[in-house]
Amino acid sequence: MADPIDRVLQQPSYEMLGGYYILFRRCFFLVWMVFFFLLSYELLWQNLVLAAIITGGSIGPFFLLEQKIALHLISSREET
Repeated sequence: MADPIDRVLQQPSYEMLGGYYILFRRCFFLVWMVFFFLLSYELLWQNLVLAAIITGGSIGPFFLLEQKIALHLISSREET
């Protein structure tokens, strides 16, 4: 059990924003999913099932985008 926790705590991306990165990531993820669901619900003629499918399909690309942004911020911080 300690090994996964150690890997998370030793991630350099979690040191961003003064250690509050994990909190901001979790809060932003929930807000993003709700916003994306409401946007897709409105744009898809208020079709609840289709909006839920599209929102669920956006979770993977959202995590990839977040990872690329974090790696870019870390590499730019190391260059300076």
